[in-house]
Amino acid sequence: MTQTPPKFEVWFGFLAALFLSQCGGKAEEPWNTAEGALLAEADARKMVRQGPKLLDPEEFKIGRRIEDFSFRDLDGKEGRLYQFQKQKATVVVLTDTTCPLCQRYAPALARLEQEFTPKGIAFLFLNLGEAETEQAMQDMREAHGFQGPYVHDPSGELGRRLGATSTTDVFVLDSAFTLQYRGAVDDRLGFGYSKPKASRPYLREALNAVLAGRPPLDAATWAPGCVLDLSDAPAPNDEVQLTYHNRISRIFQRACNDCHHEQGVAPFALENYAQVKSKRGMIRFVIEEGLMPPWFGAEESGPWANDMSLSQDDRQAIFDWLDAKLPEGNPQDAPLERSYPDGWRIGKPDAIFSIPEVVKVPAEGVVPYYFFPIETNFPEDRWVQAVEIRPTAKEVVHHVTVHLLPKELNQEGLDAKVWKQRVGKHGFFMGYVPGADIRIYSSEMARRLPAGATLMVRLHYNPNGREVEDQTQIGLIFRQDPPPFEVFCEAIQDRPGLKIPPYEAHYVHRTEQTMPYGVTLLSLMPHMHLRGKSFQYEVRKPDGSVVDLLTVPSYDFNWQMLYVFREPPFFPAGSVFAATGIFDNSPANPANPDPSKEVRWGQQTWHEMCIGYLEYYRPLQAKQ
Repeated sequence: MTQTPPKFEVWFGFLAALFLSQCGGKAEEPWNTAEGALLAEADARKMVRQGPKLLDPEEFKIGRRIEDFSFRDLDGKEGRLYQFQKQKATVVVLTDTTCPLCQRYAPALARLEQEFTPKGIAFLFLNLGEAETEQAMQDMREAHGFQGPYVHDPSGELGRRLGATSTTDVFVLDSAFTLQYRGAVDDRLGFGYSKPKASRPYLREALNAVLAGRPPLDAATWAPGCVLDLSDAPAPNDEVQLTYHNRISRIFQRACNDCHHEQGVAPFALENYAQVKSKRGMIRFVIEEGLMPPWFGAEESGPWANDMSLSQDDRQAIFDWLDAKLPEGNPQDAPLERSYPDGWRIGKPDAIFSIPEVVKVPAEGVVPYYFFPIETNFPEDRWVQAVEIRPTAKEVVHHVTVHLLPKELNQEGLDAKVWKQRVGKHGFFMGYVPGADIRIYSSEMARRLPAGATLMVRLHYNPNGREVEDQTQIGLIFRQDPPPFEVFCEAIQDRPGLKIPPYEAHYVHRTEQTMPYGVTLLSLMPHMHLRGKSFQYEVRKPDGSVVDLLTVPSYDFNWQMLYVFREPPFFPAGSVFAATGIFDNSPANPANPDPSKEVRWGQQTWHEMCIGYLEYYRPLQAKQ
C-alpha cells in the first residue's frame, strides 16, 4: 500500500503492535475463537496496561514556534528560552519528584543529556509540582546528575505555554524554536507494564532527526505519567502580529512543502515569501474549496495518523494573514530551511528492482497502463520491513501499483490477464502516488515476500506537455528473522457484479467479505476510476453492531489516498467488512470518458474498479 507524504512518515506499524500488546494479543492466544475475541475486547475496555499513543501533531502544536519565556532556576540564575538559540536544539524535560514514572525515567534522561549535550543540544528541566520542596528537587537533580537548568514552575505557566499534559512529557525544539516533538521518552515504561528495552526510543529518534535536518517520524505522543491539570495556570501573553515568518511559513513547511519544493512533484514551489505571495489567489481558492492539502476522509471518520487536512486553526490563520495583506515579518523568526535529498528515504535498500525497460512518455495524449513483471529470484521467503517506489520521472507518474505473484501461481507464464485474475484479490503489495512513496513497518511486524515471487508492476502516466523517460525503481529493506506479526492486504471486490448503466448518476456497488479470523487493521485504501464519486467502509461485528470505518464523500481518482489508523482497531473472527462505491456515469461528471457506455470492470481508466483494500496484521503463528 502507499505511504503518506513525508510530513507524515510516521512509523505507523508501531501503534498497531502497541494496541495489540494492550489487548493481550500473543501468538498463542485463541484469536480465531469467540473466547479470544471476548478477551481482546474486554482488555481493550479496561486498558489496564497503557503505553504511549500517537497524537494529532497539529492539535499539540507540532510545527509551531514557541515564544520566548523567562525563568529562574534552582541556583537562582535568571534565564530565557532563547538563550539556547546557538544550540542545534533544546529539550525541555518535565519531571516531578513524586511521580514514579518520572523517577524511573530520570537515569535514562541523564544518560541522554550526557550523550547529546556534546552534539549541541541543550537540556532544560521543568518541574510543575505545586507541592514540591526545593530540597526534594535539589536531591533529585544531584542524584541523577542533571546538568541543564532545573526550573520550578508551580504556577504551571510554562507548562501551559508548551501544552504539557503529563509529568513525563518532553519537548524538542529546533534552533528556530519550532516544536518538532512532544510526548514520551520511549515506550519502555507505562501504566501496568515495564519492558527491559524500548522498542520505540521516541526522544532519541527525535533528536537524531533534528540533528539530521528532518522532521521526526512520530511528532506527538501521549506520555504515560501523572496527568496534569493546567487549566488554572496563567495563560501565556503571546500576542504578536501574525506574519509569514513567525507562523504561515511553518504551516506551509509542514502541510505543503513535501510536494511544493524546488524539484518536487508539485508544479511549483511554496518555500519562501515571494513564492507564496505570488500564488495567494490560488492558495485561498484551494483552501476554501477543501482541495488542498489533499485529504478526502469525512471529519467524523478516523482519527487517522496521516491526516493531511489543515486544522481549522491553521486555515483561519492563513485567511487572517491573507486578509491582513500578507505581512512578511522578521526573517529571524523563520523556521529552519528544509532539505529534500534525492537518495532513498527509507535508507539504503537491501534490494533494488527496476522495471525492465525505459518508458518513453509522450508530451500529450492518453497513455495506456504499462504492465511489467520483475522476478525477485530469492531462494527463500524474505520479510519486508520497508519499501519505497521511486519513479525517475515523478512529474508524469500518476500512480504505481505492485502486486505479488507467488511462484506456485506462476506456472503458466506472465501474461497480464493471468496475473491480474490470480493476484488481484490477495496480492496487493505496495502503491505509489505523488508525495506518498514509502511504507515502513514496525520492528514487530513485516510483509512476507515469498521465495521466487514475481513483482507485477502497473504504471499510469499523465503527460505534462513534454516528452520524458521513466524507469521506476522499487527498493526493499528486509528484517533478518521472521517477525512476531505478519502484515496482509485483502481486497474487498466483486468484479463480475460491477455493471454501471449508461447515464446513471448514482450507481451503488456494495461488496461484503467475512473475516474467518480476528484482525487488527492498519490502513484502508479505496480505489475507483474516473466515474468514482464516493466510497464507504463499514464492518458488522459478530454482536450485530456496525462500525463506520471510513467515509469518503468526494472521491478523487487523482489522489489514491491511504488512510492509516492512529489507533488500529481489532475485529474478531466473523466480522463482515463492506466496501460501497458510488459512481457517476452521467454527462454531469466532467471526467467521464463516455456516459453513453455501460461500464464494466477493467484495467484502463475508461473502465472501472471498486476495491476496498484492507491492510491488517495477525500473529505469525496464528492459524490461517
